[in-house]
Amino acid sequence: MAALLSSLPQPTQRYVGPVAAAAPEPAASGPVKEVPPYLKRSKFVPRRDEDFGGGGAFPEIHVAQYPLGMGRPDAVRSSKTLALTVSNSGEVAYDALLRQGSNKGKVVHADHLALVPKVDRLTNEVRDPDAPRTAQRPAAHAAPARAFNKHLGRPRLPP
Repeated sequence: MAALLSSLPQPTQRYVGPVAAAAPEPAASGPVKEVPPYLKRSKFVPRRDEDFGGGGAFPEIHVAQYPLGMGRPDAVRSSKTLALTVSNSGEVAYDALLRQGSNKGKVVHADHLALVPKVDRLTNEVRDPDAPRTAQRPAAHAAPARAFNKHLGRPRLPP
């Protein structure tokens, strides 16, 4: 190892690590209540945000706890969460995002079919209403299958 270090050239630049900044002062949001140590929490019941000390709930205390007001039943709820809506074909309807709020009464074209004129869509549906949804097997794919079946001695496939 020493031979390797002696064969390396000396560095041309010196690395200076990041300078440690002074610890920021805690925000003066009110009095911070001291949380009792772990084994001395038998009479401690956290009810207010100050009781949690800016952290989460205490799993060893078996009462309903709402740190930072999360999940509190009497809290004012905001309706910023959207329910997932799905179209008839099972695809997610992303236009529900655009239809909320002030756009509720507006027409939203969030699908690629909005680019195709409606007249063209109607003529395609009228032209082939009973067309099978699965694609027919092309003849190019049938040729290797016929050769394989001939090699195995199976009956011949129709062309």
